[in-house]
Amino acid sequence: MAEFHNAGYRGLYNGETVDDIFKRKNLRYREDILDNMCSDELIAKFLLSTLSFFFKTFI
Repeated sequence: MAEFHNAGYRGLYNGETVDDIFKRKNLRYREDILDNMCSDELIAKFLLSTLSFFFKTFI
């Protein structure tokens, strides 16, 4: 499961792993990356998930 999450974050954060993002954002162990995203990051994540759903469904 960790490989899957890392792949998604690498695409969104220019190759950074989950551990890299935690260090850069100074997040604690139980904090969630999604709860600490700015609006630009949330829009990009939404767009990527929408596109992946479209391609899985219609192509």
